[in-house]
Amino acid sequence: MTRRNSPPAWLIFLVSLALVLGVFYWYLGVREYFRTGGLGIVEATAQAEVRAATQSVVRLTQAIPTWTLIPSFTPLPPCDVWVVTVDSAIVRVSPNVNSAMVMVFNGGEEVCVIQRIGGTDWLQVDTNTDTRRIEEGYMREDLIRPRNPTPTATPTVTPLPTITPLPTATASNTPAFVAPSVTPAATGLATVTPVPPTATASNTPAPLLGA
Repeated sequence: MTRRNSPPAWLIFLVSLALVLGVFYWYLGVREYFRTGGLGIVEATAQAEVRAATQSVVRLTQAIPTWTLIPSFTPLPPCDVWVVTVDSAIVRVSPNVNSAMVMVFNGGEEVCVIQRIGGTDWLQVDTNTDTRRIEEGYMREDLIRPRNPTPTATPTVTPLPTITPLPTATASNTPAFVAPSVTPAATGLATVTPVPPTATASNTPAPLLGA
């Protein structure tokens, strides 16, 4: 019988080590291929450098403090306080009796009225005055009344002007003229008898006139 010559043990060890190393490096290559998306070594290295530079810029930007301006609050419109005059008053979504109900105020509760809806008997109200915004609703005017109603101005009466009476005329000392009386005569001619004018008393005698 002939005996076969088997390979030496050291050769078997080297072949086995080469196979193990080959499989290991093949695994590393496949994993790197899928990690880089099919890029080669040069492309993957350049992409890694770009990614590292981008991350450095992001970290540097985050380290710089930024100042955020606080927004200014818009002032709310003035709130006019009204009081509910019925047992319960409904607040609705819109100024319409068929709209959805928001909430209900009980009698005597205070309501913040914002404004009147022009041309209607509906008022816009703020249903929550604890917030910095208007949570609006609408109520009918006949359900509430102002807590401090504005007094109605009383009309001012203008006095009539005072009439000053005219001065009364006084008697004058000038004698009034008296027309002479006419006496008819038998001959048809009239004899004129002069009437002396009324005069004040005088020391000079009046002349006698003929008939």
